[in-house]
Amino acid sequence: MRALAQLLLSHNKLLSLAGIPTYPPLSLLYVDHNGLRGVNGTLLASLGRASLRMGDNPFHCDCQVLGLSRHARSSSRVLDWPEGYRCQGPAALRGAELSSLRLPQCDASPALLNVLLLFVPVLVSLSLARRCAKRHRAHRQFTVSQSDPSGKNG
Repeated sequence: MRALAQLLLSHNKLLSLAGIPTYPPLSLLYVDHNGLRGVNGTLLASLGRASLRMGDNPFHCDCQVLGLSRHARSSSRVLDWPEGYRCQGPAALRGAELSSLRLPQCDASPALLNVLLLFVPVLVSLSLARRCAKRHRAHRQFTVSQSDPSGKNG
């Protein structure tokens, strides 16, 4: 495997690229005309300077596929771009070119998502703490009134 530089897997029935070797670095990866619905961003990053031919697959156009689109726009090493890269699903996007694909739900910045992921649990925790404190005060008042029915202390 040390000498592996080109991996030509066109016209197979691949459904996934799991197990594709990323070391040693490939110079060429052909996986066009398969059954691939998407590609892992980690794999794209690991390909580095490899030329990639991945068109004519039944891409499911979601946020993950946008990673392939960004990679292709920033690299001259994605072959047959954009002609061979079209959405197969969902039905509303069938036939759309990945190069012109816009999915507003995927536009949230990672920083915003991180803030939301931190903020929501904090907000839930504060709400629960407030409810617990309220119940504790009510329980304490009930206990005091039960021990001194006249309402007088002493």
